[in-house]
Amino acid sequence: MSKQLEKVSFEQIRYANCWEDPFILIEAMENARGKRILSIASAGDNTFSLLTLDPEIIVAVDVSKVQLFLVELKKVAILNFDREKYLQFAGFSSCDQREDYFIEIKNQLSEACANYWTENILAIKKGIIYNGKFEKFFLFFAHKVLPYIHSKKKIQELFRPKSAAEQKVFFYKKWNTFLWRLIFPSVFNKRVFGNYARDPEFMKHVETTVPQFIKNVAEKHYQTVQAHTNPFLWFFLTGSFGKYLPHYVREENYEVIRSRMDKVVLHEGLIEDGLKWYPKISGFNLSNIFEYMDPHLFELVSKQVLDGAEKGAVIAYWNLMITRRISEINPKEVSHRKEQSERLKEKEHGYFYKNFIIDVKL
Repeated sequence: MSKQLEKVSFEQIRYANCWEDPFILIEAMENARGKRILSIASAGDNTFSLLTLDPEIIVAVDVSKVQLFLVELKKVAILNFDREKYLQFAGFSSCDQREDYFIEIKNQLSEACANYWTENILAIKKGIIYNGKFEKFFLFFAHKVLPYIHSKKKIQELFRPKSAAEQKVFFYKKWNTFLWRLIFPSVFNKRVFGNYARDPEFMKHVETTVPQFIKNVAEKHYQTVQAHTNPFLWFFLTGSFGKYLPHYVREENYEVIRSRMDKVVLHEGLIEDGLKWYPKISGFNLSNIFEYMDPHLFELVSKQVLDGAEKGAVIAYWNLMITRRISEINPKEVSHRKEQSERLKEKEHGYFYKNFIIDVKL
């Protein structure tokens, strides 16, 4: 493990949901259909969504034991619960029986996972999708900060379907108020965002002005019609997903994913550890892991990925505030799908990311 990762606390769940757009990820990974996929586990959502590609196997890798406990719990719950019951258990819909549901599946969890969730039963009672550090920060903003800036009526108006021109007028005339311009950047400065949403070490290599960057990408997205049905934006501004559910729990996907859930294998450790056990990978979902690395570590991990990749393997990942691209440092081994990357980036719901990268091993 790198010296930087050694400074990061992995004792708490950082992400209770995945915040990268699974729709563009699935489209980018089409060439990995029916083959081996390696996916950063995170909260599990996008790993589950990739099951719609009917892979041979998906190796869900994470250095955080507690993130894997979350993924294991979701996996076992999906295997045992129909969609309505899972929505209740996870927190997408109201329920006062979550502890009872947990008891139903507890004996199917690994001992360590069962013990963890028994000790954190309050998180289950509240709904596991609200239990991440990132989500708690969003909930704080939605419930404690935003009400001082905009009314519930105005928030609903932002989401009301309208033309692109009307959305832009609404943003400038009604949303982009003095208080919005004053408070929004102060909540998303590097110190606050690092300490309360992510981790200070994860912001170490960020050189851009964080509040200005987040303000710019937010303003651009809020003016588009894509904002009307964006599940990420809905959660950020209201504190729940409402009717805009993540891909893996949507009605048209749930049973397909459930029927293939046994193809997901959880592996604690670094990418290189996962590749030792499961080589010859044809698709990589690397989330935005390169964001956290210095240039030397980025080159090292890139080489490990390429060593474990089959010819033609698709490597998909995001840049948030730091630009990292495998094809830029390994142009002889990797081709960058620039046009496809930019086309998918234009329609993604994860509007806060700087780049979506699709590289292919030659």
